[in-house]
Amino acid sequence: MHLPPKLDAANEAALSRSIRTLPAGERGWITMGEARALFSPLGDQYAFGDSDDRGKAAIAAFAAQPEHRSSYDFMPVEDRIYFTRTRNG
Repeated sequence: MHLPPKLDAANEAALSRSIRTLPAGERGWITMGEARALFSPLGDQYAFGDSDDRGKAAIAAFAAQPEHRSSYDFMPVEDRIYFTRTRNG
């Protein structure tokens, strides 16, 4: 079984580089805490929840950028967000 790699989430540029290393259709992950630090102004308990429109918009805009276009899935039980590379470019 192939385990998805942990992506570098030191900053948005590092995350972008990590996503670009994924083949199209492959996924990698970062922790919810790393995603919150990068994209959400709210604390751990509220990040990406119903009241975090800014955080959800920021992660959506990041994932849509052409240089690392990807989809993302919140997996709170795993404390992870998975990014799946949708195309190579």
